[in-house]
Amino acid sequence: MSLGLSSIPLGNMGAAEMTHSNRDMEVSSVNCFPLRPTGSHANIGEKIRRSSKLSIPFGLRGIPSNVTKLPPLNDSDKLKIPKYNSCDTPSDQSQVGVARLQDKLSQTDKFGRLFTQFIQSCYSTELHVAIESTIASITKASNVIFWQDVPSVKQLYSRKLEKSVSYQDGLVGHTYSSRHLVKTDHAQKHSAWTVQSDQQICPNDTPVLLFPLWDFRDNVVAVVEATRPPRDPFFGQDIEEFIEYFTQQFRLYSKWLLPTENPLDLIQDLMVASKLEDFLLDMSEKLINFFKCRFAEIWCFDTKLQMLQCFTTTQKPMELKNSGIVGYCLINECQLNQQNSKWHKAYSPDTDGSQSENILVNVHIDVLSGKKWSLVLRGSQKLPIFTNCDEENSKIILPFLATSIQNCMKINNSTSNTEPRIIQMFEKISKEDNNISILNETLKAITELTKSDRTVLYTNDANNNSYQIIAFEGNMNITNHFVAKDKGIVGRTFNEKKVFNIENASEDKDYDDSLDKKSNYEIKSVLSYPILNNEEDVVAAIQLSNKEDQNQFSQTDIKILSLFSKFISFVVENDQFKTQENNSLQQDDEVSQFISKDEENKFIIPSKLENSKISNIFDLEFYTIDYIGTGLFEIAFKIFNEFGILEKFQISSSLFLKFLLKLRRNYNNPPYHNWTHAIDVLQYVSYEIKLTNSHNHLKSQELLSVLVAALCHDVGHQGFNNAYNINVKTPFGILFKDTSVMETFHCAMAIKILQEDDTNLFYSLNDNDLSNVWSWIIHLILATDMAKHFKLIKEMNDTISSRNLDMESENDRLCCMEMIMKVADISNVSRPFFIADKWCDVLQDEFWRQGDMEKQHELSYSSPLMSREGQNKAKGQIGFYKAVCIPLYSLVARIFPELNKSLDSVNANLKEWERIDAQNSA
Repeated sequence: MSLGLSSIPLGNMGAAEMTHSNRDMEVSSVNCFPLRPTGSHANIGEKIRRSSKLSIPFGLRGIPSNVTKLPPLNDSDKLKIPKYNSCDTPSDQSQVGVARLQDKLSQTDKFGRLFTQFIQSCYSTELHVAIESTIASITKASNVIFWQDVPSVKQLYSRKLEKSVSYQDGLVGHTYSSRHLVKTDHAQKHSAWTVQSDQQICPNDTPVLLFPLWDFRDNVVAVVEATRPPRDPFFGQDIEEFIEYFTQQFRLYSKWLLPTENPLDLIQDLMVASKLEDFLLDMSEKLINFFKCRFAEIWCFDTKLQMLQCFTTTQKPMELKNSGIVGYCLINECQLNQQNSKWHKAYSPDTDGSQSENILVNVHIDVLSGKKWSLVLRGSQKLPIFTNCDEENSKIILPFLATSIQNCMKINNSTSNTEPRIIQMFEKISKEDNNISILNETLKAITELTKSDRTVLYTNDANNNSYQIIAFEGNMNITNHFVAKDKGIVGRTFNEKKVFNIENASEDKDYDDSLDKKSNYEIKSVLSYPILNNEEDVVAAIQLSNKEDQNQFSQTDIKILSLFSKFISFVVENDQFKTQENNSLQQDDEVSQFISKDEENKFIIPSKLENSKISNIFDLEFYTIDYIGTGLFEIAFKIFNEFGILEKFQISSSLFLKFLLKLRRNYNNPPYHNWTHAIDVLQYVSYEIKLTNSHNHLKSQELLSVLVAALCHDVGHQGFNNAYNINVKTPFGILFKDTSVMETFHCAMAIKILQEDDTNLFYSLNDNDLSNVWSWIIHLILATDMAKHFKLIKEMNDTISSRNLDMESENDRLCCMEMIMKVADISNVSRPFFIADKWCDVLQDEFWRQGDMEKQHELSYSSPLMSREGQNKAKGQIGFYKAVCIPLYSLVARIFPELNKSLDSVNANLKEWERIDAQNSA
């Protein structure tokens, strides 16, 4: 539970300000005196604990307690003490002294019990409520107000009245400033009384008592104000004595009653290096929760580039001239804590919003980089103003946030600059027509991207029992060189199947200098990388030498090699290229089986692939497995023809069939992620597009992109998920380990196939349209990565909650199609239950296949679903439906209400799984 003052900061007050002389009373009926703790803190604390049998934990959180109503103080509680007379004997005087001591001890013990009950009440209610109810009960006050100090704006705030007063206003401000108890039986007669501040609470002749509360550092943190009706008895001396005792004890326990948030855990959570978009999502949520505000932003102003950026859940550029309050603070290098952002002279509705809310801005200056950083908090949920504690914590946190964001941006830059260039390289490489040309272009691309001085590719020459250089790029004039088997760093690479990144290769114990002696080459750094095939045998090794900047090769360089490694393994093994001519002849034979000569160049469905039985192709109930074989080609032709794609883009029957045949050959045959799954996803995408009328909102090139992406989204999939590829360190797993492993490979495979002349569906597009098509295809395929699932869902839900989607916007159309693709990828859960159940069995077979491989590699299962033992099919589906399917289908139904039909089907299937699970458990 929150104790109201949990985030109030501590000011400064010296003990010298509270001298003994200040105990003198003010005139007439107004009494003022400072309240100072007396006695040992430890002893008083121990007395309270013994009397209450209560152990007070840090922050008084989490243990509710029944709180009895506190009894008021009255004269009957006092002992009858004999009066002292100068004529009394010493024995009589001693009795009077003893009686007075007993009265003092009895009173202290009673006060201790009352304070203990107050402490107990703090367990079950907020601090301001506990204080108000305690003081009201004990003093018989008709009204008690707890005024909390907000020092950053020099105001005291009442949560009960939702009102604030300044340090100079009325009786409350006077009590705070004087640091004395104030007591008067006629409030209006006091010199500090004002109509504006006091009329509502203590009008005219109202008796009123006010006293300050200190923390353990002697800072005034609050003022308590109590009033009685004018005709009631005035606050007596016994009340003053209790107030003095209460303030003393409050000061002792203020460290626990007023806990402050510690930012160290938050700093530790935020000091991570990850992709920027992931960091920003995490950062925004953590800052909002920590500061309990509506919104949190980080701004950065680069003074050298005169560039301003804002980081929320995303990164976006800002215009300095229209940067509002934050821009003002960054330029003037000042902190701001404003109760209402609209009151500030630099307020801009475009950047500061239309809401009337408080704002806190802190600025950190990085002199070395010339950047100014700002942490901006908007809309405190605790008080009408951010507290001093918020100010201090934001100052502490901001430099760490700036460092983390810069580190994340470096990571993004290292991959974002590389990935587009790699795709360009693939496009260029794919145009080469023989193995050597392809390898040379590949090594050239690697050399350029890694900035190495030399790149050499070795293969295993079984005939000569050695490793042979078959291609190289860079500084070397040797064209024919062999390294003895098992010798050198390259030998270790082949034998151990490991990456070796060596800073000073000439000093390495396995370094073989035979190549460098021939070419008079001075070796320094070396990066040696094994090229593995699908069976994880080393078929080649690639070696980079001497990075341009004289440093050791980086993790980014290793990632670049990992991306190209699978491609190189295809070429080196040469399975596809050795049979290229035969495949071409075979493909021609297959095409001639389905397409007559007069149909070859027409943009139609070949007569042999027209299937009148496929009548429900745009229905939710479609079952693709029924059409395995030629029927899968018939489905693809029917869908592309239905949307006019063949005619629009001049895709002839023979061209489209060759594309389908080649795509099918590049799909492997795991139980689930195979050619049948590709056609199933295509069918479901077309069902969604048709039902939502999306084809009338999409541009023709965009519709082409969606359908092609659906066909290609899993090409080359081996039936193992990303976690397996990473853990087993397959070429896919090493490939951009922190990004979409398999999805990146699917993109590369799609590029390779669609760049070839005989399967290039995009040949009729101009450069601009072609670029847009590829951008859409890559985005759509990458969206199927389940590692990004929850992030994409959150972003889309946030977008829909903040504004309406605009189908005139290309970005919104792309986002909608990403959701369409994601739903289609797990579409089996929305099919009729008998279909969903069958697909579930197929997918389970693939999971078990992966589990068997993980077990073989002595790895733990990447998911409980991978184990054949102890499986509960229904329970596993229930968890998957609730965690993944229902949120996704609900989101898509928000975007396209027509797809509520699919959501209803998912919910119906979930109920069936729950019924089966209950039946199994019975």
